[in-house]
Amino acid sequence: MTSQPAQFGPYTLLYPLGVGGMGEVFLARHEGEAGIHRLVAIKRMLGAVNRDERLVALFLDEVRIASQLAHGNIVQVIDHGRIDGHQFMAMEYVHGENLQQVLAAVREQGVPLATDLLLHIACSVCHGLDHAHTKRSMDGEPLGIVHRDISPQNILISFQGQVKIADFGIARAAERTQETLGGELKGKLAYMSPEQANAEALDQRSDIYSLGLMLYEALCGENPLRREKALATLDAVRKPEVPPLGEARPDLPHELVEQVHWALAVDREERPESARAFFEALQQTVRFYNLVVTPFDLADKMDALFPGAGGQEVSEPEDVTEVGRRADQELELLERETLCYLRERRGDTPVQLSPDRDAPVDTAELIPRRRIWPWLLLGLVAWVAGGTAIYMKWKAPMMRGAVAPAADAGPGRAAPDAGAVADRSPPPDQMRPDRAAARGGPPPPPPARPAPPPHQRPRAGGAGRARPRPRPRPRPRPAPEVKAGPARLTVRSTHPCRVMLDNKPLGDAPVVAHPASPGKAWVICLDTGAGIRERRSVLLRAGETARVAFRFGVVTLNLDPWARVKVDGRARGTTPMRLVLPEGVRRVELRNDEQGLSRTLSVEVNAGKTRRVSSW
Repeated sequence: MTSQPAQFGPYTLLYPLGVGGMGEVFLARHEGEAGIHRLVAIKRMLGAVNRDERLVALFLDEVRIASQLAHGNIVQVIDHGRIDGHQFMAMEYVHGENLQQVLAAVREQGVPLATDLLLHIACSVCHGLDHAHTKRSMDGEPLGIVHRDISPQNILISFQGQVKIADFGIARAAERTQETLGGELKGKLAYMSPEQANAEALDQRSDIYSLGLMLYEALCGENPLRREKALATLDAVRKPEVPPLGEARPDLPHELVEQVHWALAVDREERPESARAFFEALQQTVRFYNLVVTPFDLADKMDALFPGAGGQEVSEPEDVTEVGRRADQELELLERETLCYLRERRGDTPVQLSPDRDAPVDTAELIPRRRIWPWLLLGLVAWVAGGTAIYMKWKAPMMRGAVAPAADAGPGRAAPDAGAVADRSPPPDQMRPDRAAARGGPPPPPPARPAPPPHQRPRAGGAGRARPRPRPRPRPRPAPEVKAGPARLTVRSTHPCRVMLDNKPLGDAPVVAHPASPGKAWVICLDTGAGIRERRSVLLRAGETARVAFRFGVVTLNLDPWARVKVDGRARGTTPMRLVLPEGVRRVELRNDEQGLSRTLSVEVNAGKTRRVSSW
């Protein structure tokens, strides 16, 4: 690179900011129409890299993701394309210093950075991380972004008090490049999470661990895992032993000490589940101990640490209004601030961001629309069944009469079976009461005759036949006992998620217990960051507890070359990725149209377990 100005399309390269394995970074001036210009940071791919189609595809994939980023705590991508055979990307320039340089300047003064300012920086980083972790693509699919390089070098602080995260998404492009160039382990070793150092699948909690290490170092003055040699540092990161922060800084609020060690839990399941959860915990400490500061306070501290750095003026054309001059100054200063630090620290990958977990979620599509045709079919079946029952009730007496003759059949009628008559005939003295009277005794009372069975009952209107007795009416069944009290719903999930009942939030799983109104309802489990949108139908009864269980497993996909992924016909993004899926067999489709590759496979997902797909 050269320090002399050089023209690169509409950009004038003013000063070299850095060079890496894939590209070089310059401070540049973008010159537009009517003399309107602004300062940006330009990263362009090196000549040899531009001839590698695989690396160019990786670069463009990162640009696609970076173009969707828009957050005040993240460095923004402005432009990209190809000029003179070089792929390039333009980003806003952040005029300031990174956190590593700020901490170095503070150490020279012999006084640690004030706790309130450090908490303000940490909360700003949490805000940007949560936006990145929960970012969704334009078609609504989660991007599954993990920064993988949260360190003081990538936290930029402007001289106006802004805090920005640089180089989202660099891990993927940089790792693939460095694998090509020599297979080195990437990232700042001393800030890696244990799972990252052990080459395991990563999720958003890896970034939270790195933020915890950064906080620990800023508070006590040293990184507890850094060693003199890289291999020794890697061993310490893989099996971390972090000394208690309270011993080095007994003056710190004990809540803050606990929160830092919470983020530094070796088991990721014991860390904050999201950057938002960590942000809210830190904010409780800020409010309780009255440690609230503003960006103006941070700007004053930056001015004290770096005198005169924030007062630079930007050259302006003479034929503009005063308002135009101020607009040019503000715009160019903003561009200068963000891109300079982005290129200086990374220089190789675009930023990746996600939707706020707190953004309202439209769950109307999760509850299926009511259809009328099942009810029409049910009505038709009921009508046919009712008509058949009425016909059989009208036809049954005639069928019984045709089969069973009367018990005292007269001449010309067929007699019943002899055995049947003998079995049902009363004794001779009881058959003719007048004969018993002729023998001189009173007629005995007629015995109670049992009712004949239905198939032997005489038909009404026949000569010499007894009138049929009415059928006994069935006794009414007692009404079911109505239990007092509301219905209750208990929801369990193997993965943290928000629970909603018919679009009304109930709380956060893994366990939610809540009273509910009786009736049929839909229970929804949502986690936008993990791409979870599952629902269950439940019947709630008064005085009873209904239980619903959501069971999820994890599938990680990391293929070379990359692939676009569909799960059960639903697009999920591009590899590498980590998917949280419902338990069961899932149909996974992999495609790379540029390489002409495609594959479809069935993946069995087991609750609480991880399945890995790493080859075509």
